[in-house]
Amino acid sequence: MFAWLRLLLRREVVINLHDGTGFRGVLYRKAGHLVELRNAERLEPGRNPVGCDGAVIIERREIQFWQVIRP
Repeated sequence: MFAWLRLLLRREVVINLHDGTGFRGVLYRKAGHLVELRNAERLEPGRNPVGCDGAVIIERREIQFWQVIRP
């Protein structure tokens, strides 16, 4: 695991995807080329955030950039 990614674990992040949507949640773990968010909300331009049940699994190649909400 990259050292910078280890620093983000258990922190609230916004993950922006290449298709213009995103997710806000707690980065729970990384497994290979996958990341897992918990307590996540789906973010779409022009719409209210929608809560997600359970965990959200995202492939790292789909991620355009990350933002850390809280240190």
